[in-house]
Amino acid sequence: MNSPFFSIIIPSYNRLPLLRECLESVRAQTFRDFELIVVDDGSTDGTFEFLASEVPRARIARQANAGPSAARNSGASIASGRYLAFLDCDDLWPPWALETYASAVGDKGDIAMLFGRYVDFHCRQSLEAYTQKPPIIDYWPCYFDAAGFGYYGGSGVIVISRRAFLSSGGFREERVNAEDHDLVLRLGEVGGFGQVLSPVTLFRRIHEGNQIAIHKMSTTGVRRLVESELSGGFPGGAERAAQRRSIICQHVRPVVISATRTGHLSEAWWLYTKTAQWHMRQLKLSFLAGAGAMIGLASLRMKLLG
Repeated sequence: MNSPFFSIIIPSYNRLPLLRECLESVRAQTFRDFELIVVDDGSTDGTFEFLASEVPRARIARQANAGPSAARNSGASIASGRYLAFLDCDDLWPPWALETYASAVGDKGDIAMLFGRYVDFHCRQSLEAYTQKPPIIDYWPCYFDAAGFGYYGGSGVIVISRRAFLSSGGFREERVNAEDHDLVLRLGEVGGFGQVLSPVTLFRRIHEGNQIAIHKMSTTGVRRLVESELSGGFPGGAERAAQRRSIICQHVRPVVISATRTGHLSEAWWLYTKTAQWHMRQLKLSFLAGAGAMIGLASLRMKLLG
């Protein structure tokens, strides 16, 4: 039996209503050469029973709650597809998502990593405006070569060759955000990178339960990226330093602003000072001036009030 082209890996923890919608979007895919792997990460809402009785095509893995990164790694460990396509259980794919990815990989040949294009949504009715379009793909020798273009490697839009994923060791399993950015940085020199510019391939749901909205997890995750860079934890050496730091800084900037606005000034200051030189070399002078002023004014306000 031939291996499938894609292994779709969906981690889920107590999100059964949203998981149902997510799986509907998988069933609607026009490209059918895939296996579906759903990892029940210790759910207590009937997720496993639903999968076992109503999703017969899926391969189901079950584990004690360990977080989405560990669940993705568990799914990857039993996958047999040429490429791993990750999808979060609260998000949706348009019907042409896998077709677009397959076309992107097929057009170029040996692509190790591909990013899709996402849009955020609150209401499903807003998604009716999006339609399938001919794929437009930006290709690069590797991910680091695309630094400076702001390409976003979130877990829901990453397609990675199974061989490259396994050789990288997969996602780090600490319960913090930015684990997806850590992964793609560790894969930064692997040959063959593509970015889908059109059409949209992921509808990312915004709701109160999103981990991306949890401040502490986001700040800790981005701090870990900075610490890894400072300790030489990413590939490429001095020759790739500017590219890596350009990518990392695009994640640092919104977290510094968010941490300042929510009163987490020590965290904001740490990220600001540790990356100030990197931002200076990228000529991000407006950020340095604006964020520095914000942190200073917030510190003064806290002193006056406290």
